[in-house]
Amino acid sequence: MDATTEIPTTRINTLFPFLVILTLAIPGILIFWSDYNSPKSTENRSLAPRPALPDNWKDYKTFPTRFQQYVDDHFGFRNTFLSLHNRLQYQVWGTPVLQPGESANPLINQAAAARISNEVLIGRDGWLFFKGDRLLDDARGLRPFSKRDLVEWSNAFKRNQEQLASLGIGYIVVFTPN
Repeated sequence: MDATTEIPTTRINTLFPFLVILTLAIPGILIFWSDYNSPKSTENRSLAPRPALPDNWKDYKTFPTRFQQYVDDHFGFRNTFLSLHNRLQYQVWGTPVLQPGESANPLINQAAAARISNEVLIGRDGWLFFKGDRLLDDARGLRPFSKRDLVEWSNAFKRNQEQLASLGIGYIVVFTPN
């Protein structure tokens, strides 16, 4: 091919780069779309609120971190991407999701993967539950408190109640499921 020969361009060759850029930009654009910017979280926590524009030096210093937290929580298709990633990790490759600081190298990470998979229970609708620290044994009543433990707990509750009562504060102990 000599320098005077032109490579024919088709409409798809012209549009393809723009389609790629648009595809990559859509999740970021959705952050600012008012109908989308409050996705339902599938996590058991509150999503980061949109930070107000800073009006003093302290706010200026913390604004980048607060804005990054907001973007991380409200990125377009975030829940879809996270769900897809976790399902692929678990169902296709058979490895649980890594915790921060754990190696993605399967040779290095075998022990961590075994530990994580032994600490996760898959529930209805694919929900994951922590089962480490023998929580299932506790829930099933297989590890009852000893008499000594019960006396120590009882004494601690009584001490707290007496100390708070001396300050005019009521004290209620409520046991919740683990």
